[in-house]
Amino acid sequence: MIRSIITLAVLLLLAPGPLVGQEKSVNPGINKPFEKPKVEEWVGRFEGEGRDLYDHRHEAVEACRIKPGMVVADIGAGTGLFTRMFSALVGPKGKVYAVDWVMSHVRANQEVFTKEIEEVGFRQVEEKDDLFKESYFVRFEKVETEEE
Repeated sequence: MIRSIITLAVLLLLAPGPLVGQEKSVNPGINKPFEKPKVEEWVGRFEGEGRDLYDHRHEAVEACRIKPGMVVADIGAGTGLFTRMFSALVGPKGKVYAVDWVMSHVRANQEVFTKEIEEVGFRQVEEKDDLFKESYFVRFEKVETEEE
């Protein structure tokens, strides 16, 4: 099932190495409204009771299976809600990359998002259809290559 809004996607990077992003979005201009955000408004909007992701944040983090020392990327990090939760779990020896600076990669549908992530060396290992009503949850792992 394809859902139109991505709010959370997590990459669990099981092998160390740099993240490589795409140069161009498959849907340029989609994020024009987010170029000059008012931070307090966004925090209130995205981190409030009644919002699907916020209400199920603990279940989402549990589904990520994050362990101390892991390297995790929070794609579409927004206000950093999940980034902060991930940081506590990976601990001082792990890393959390919060990616929300590249405006051209936010708010893609699941098919587009999955394609972009797979094209840069990851594979989908899990999808949870029953976690959210308005968003989707997809977990990826880095594909190990002979160079690593």
